Amino acid sequence: MLIFEMNEGIITQMNSLSKRFCLFLILTTSFLCIGNNVLASESLFPPIRGSQAYKEFKKRSYSELSKLIYLIDRFKNTDIKVLYDGAYYDASFAAKVCREFLVRFYDNDKATKWVTHYGTTSLFQNKPILFKFQGGITRLARRILLQELKDLDEAYTQDTQSGRKAAA
Repeated sequence: MLIFEMNEGIITQMNSLSKRFCLFLILTTSFLCIGNNVLASESLFPPIRGSQAYKEFKKRSYSELSKLIYLIDRFKNTDIKVLYDGAYYDASFAAKVCREFLVRFYDNDKATKWVTHYGTTSLFQNKPILFKFQGGITRLARRILLQELKDLDEAYTQDTQSGRKAAA
């Protein structure tokens, strides 16, 4: 009998054999999904560098607030549906609400902290916030947003380093 507890997707209690088997299943499933481009963020969005959101981001001063504005801009013109408290909202509507919320409540937090705090569960019913993509793929908003922040930092770092090399 398998007895275990899940806490935000992390197995916290299991016997040793069960842990190994479960880890095997997770790794196998992850490789299969990534191989089929189901989990890879690149398959769900166009490349960062070609996006209008990234072009606008590069015009602003580099800051945590600018990163959050980038996220809003990145998703506002997509076909994504945002599941919030059991209702689906178009990305353009969700972007307007997010921008207003950001204006009212942003307090110089790191972008990752902001996303983890406000992009994980809804404020009223404490339900997970999900993104639904074309084709029915549904993912945790927090996971997508945090990956997008990581990709943004990598792209910006590469661009600024290559810009310095070209200027030298």
